[in-house]
Amino acid sequence: TTEIYTLSLHDALPIFATGDKSYSVTSVYGDKVREHHFEVIDREILKTPLGKLDTLLVEKKRTGDSKEKRRTLFWVAPQLDYMVVQAKHIESTLLKAEMIMIDYNGPKLEPESTPADSQAAAD
Repeated sequence: TTEIYTLSLHDALPIFATGDKSYSVTSVYGDKVREHHFEVIDREILKTPLGKLDTLLVEKKRTGDSKEKRRTLFWVAPQLDYMVVQAKHIESTLLKAEMIMIDYNGPKLEPESTPADSQAAAD
């Protein structure tokens, strides 16, 4: 299901690009129709094979979930067309999964000013 979330987040590109903080998408699993809600909860600089990337930290929001500790987080890079560069799923205290981009073979990117760069210039 990570693929579904990744595609859903990529579809959110026009929404996140305008500065909106939330996005919803409907998916179908067999005969079940589900609504998925995503929300930008932070902005972080991540170290990647491309160097440091400014990312949006997006959380899949759940309502009525009986598992309080369950969380799914995605770090998407606006500079890479909102590609997911890191993901983490926490099912319980003992069951966790993480996905991290370890290689990139896409177009070479131009350096982009990030909030960290702006802060460094101000210091």
